[in-house]
Amino acid sequence: MPRLGAGSSPGELVYNLAVAGKVPMSEIRKTLDDALLIHETRNPPMKYLLCRSKNLGDVNLKTRALNRLQSIESAAVTLNRELVFANEFIHSLVRERIRDMEKTRLSQTVFA
Repeated sequence: MPRLGAGSSPGELVYNLAVAGKVPMSEIRKTLDDALLIHETRNPPMKYLLCRSKNLGDVNLKTRALNRLQSIESAAVTLNRELVFANEFIHSLVRERIRDMEKTRLSQTVFA
């Protein structure tokens, strides 16, 4: 399950990734364990993701791994204007994910 949210260390990066090709999110998550689907198009088949990584090396490594998958035409870090300027939308998604994670954590906590 993705754990997108506020970075816990100064080295963590949150970035946008554009993935071209007919590939299910389950396949993408095998490589990117921390990714959230922001937008998807059918023609051409594209997925725009919000991702989190430990550092730039990790971003590069995972992007290259995605590009090697047969069902992916290309994967690249993007500065998609709609995503860059949709800060309120992106922040609302992150806040919602944090709330969901907190609810899950509280429901799994055993009080003695």
